[in-house]
Amino acid sequence: MIGLYRVTIPVDDLDRAARFYRMLFGESGERVALGWHYFPVGPVTLACHDAQLEDHERARPAAHGGPLYLAVDEPLVQVYARAEKAGARDLDRDIRTLPTGEHGFAFRDPFGNAFCRDFINAVKGGEYGRVKELLALDPDLLHGTDAAGVSALLLAAYKRHTRLAAFLLAMHEDLSVWEAAAFGQRDKLAAVLDAEAGLAGSYSVDGFTPLGLACFFGHPPCVELLLKRGADVRAPSRNAMRVQPLHSALSHAEETVALAIVDALLAAGADANAVQQGGYTPLHQAADRGSVALVQALLAAGADPRLRAENGRAPPDLARARGHAEVAQLLARAAAEKGPPPSPPAG
Repeated sequence: MIGLYRVTIPVDDLDRAARFYRMLFGESGERVALGWHYFPVGPVTLACHDAQLEDHERARPAAHGGPLYLAVDEPLVQVYARAEKAGARDLDRDIRTLPTGEHGFAFRDPFGNAFCRDFINAVKGGEYGRVKELLALDPDLLHGTDAAGVSALLLAAYKRHTRLAAFLLAMHEDLSVWEAAAFGQRDKLAAVLDAEAGLAGSYSVDGFTPLGLACFFGHPPCVELLLKRGADVRAPSRNAMRVQPLHSALSHAEETVALAIVDALLAAGADANAVQQGGYTPLHQAADRGSVALVQALLAAGADPRLRAENGRAPPDLARARGHAEVAQLLARAAAEKGPPPSPPAG
């Protein structure tokens, strides 16, 4: 019988690594050589290796090529608390059931070495090769979700992993209404809405409407379709952000795309003074990005440049702070034309 007795992980600060794993494992381990610190983990030794201390080379990726998995004989909550205190990176929000059936949580050490990285975490991390490898082993993982129920496809989109998202999209035959909207798949979106018209006003598990997602990801044809199918142009997200579709449209990086969607939303009755988390209005967003065209579109629709966010800043203040002089002057003139700022609500 052959047994595995040591796993080596690369680090670029051996003392820091020793402190991290000492706190995680609850034991000191042993410095066995200039660039090596050993931690016994059952019958296997976890060896932290700092190559720079021995041959002045930079730390290299771990030879095992994938995540490490640790078994524990104590309550997981205790290990989770130690990992959090030690400064683990990308730590799962909670302990969960992994696709293989075990309970656990994923994290990375301070040097990027991964522990218990399952399919969803690989998607979140944009690990293209790892995702392909896992799907080859188990194609059903394609339909996996995170702990909140968000699909792997949407997670790739949220994280802006463009190549990975395109790969996952190509593997999907059917899309949910939110996935179709987020990826600009107008024909599939139309088919889903034909089958169930009420989905135009539905909410995803993380609180977004199809219209909000189409706006955020910048797909005017899907926005137009959803508006025609009765989507509520003023529906706020059901999460802490409280964003309306107009806020989401103003988040899109391409000004021409954002402007096209903003114009469509305003024409459909969007509230130019809608307030999201922090008290920010659409005009705050346009001022922050320094877009004259977006500011003008919002002002023409009745946006009030005097309204202040919870931090006390009005849109002209934000434009000045960002160094957008032309936008700041435009907003200051518009504010002066409207007269004194409105009084705050009583009470």
